[in-house]
Amino acid sequence: MSPISNVSANASVSYATSFTADPSAASLTPGMLLVYCTTRLQTIDQNIAQYFVEQERRNDHLRSMNNALNVLQSGTWGGGHEKSENIVGNAFHQQNHADKANEIRDVWLSTDNPEVRAACAEAFRSVSGLDVEAFAKGRDVTAGDIEASAAAGKIHGVGREQWTARVDALKNHQSDLMKSGELDMIKLQSLVSQRQLAVQLTTQLMQTLNETSKQVVGNLR
Repeated sequence: MSPISNVSANASVSYATSFTADPSAASLTPGMLLVYCTTRLQTIDQNIAQYFVEQERRNDHLRSMNNALNVLQSGTWGGGHEKSENIVGNAFHQQNHADKANEIRDVWLSTDNPEVRAACAEAFRSVSGLDVEAFAKGRDVTAGDIEASAAAGKIHGVGREQWTARVDALKNHQSDLMKSGELDMIKLQSLVSQRQLAVQLTTQLMQTLNETSKQVVGNLR
């Protein structure tokens, strides 16, 4: 959930633009109103700043998802991959799996997005029969690693349907993030409108206080 999910509550805030005589509000001075308006403006600015932090975080996650999708769908990998018995003794398949495992590992290292990391960890294990965390410090997977893993029967073949399902699941997460961004944009527009109103009211109060001060000074002369 977005850090500014509470913005909707702010949208119902109304600003008083006129005041009627009310004995209970006799102590409500222009100065106090100015303090309220400036405090309100600071709160809105903080919410807007939080929105931009969330937007940057979301953009980072979208970039990592795009990178993961590119890796998972590049070359012939969109159709699945070989299983152990087809890899043992086959230098081409060994190197091919090692290269793909390293690409997946690099995406896994580049992000803190849980969906991307989970998808990459699963794909890495499927391609290499190994745990991606064992290569977290950047050591590359070699053809020898793949050969040993295949010899142990750890690499299970994945067909096009299963591989496509993994890609589609990641695309769904990507779509959800984009929809969340659209909703936050609506909230941001509401915040900007509130900020404009707060600035307008604050400016009017400052002008009123300034005029009042001038009148007091004039009366003292």
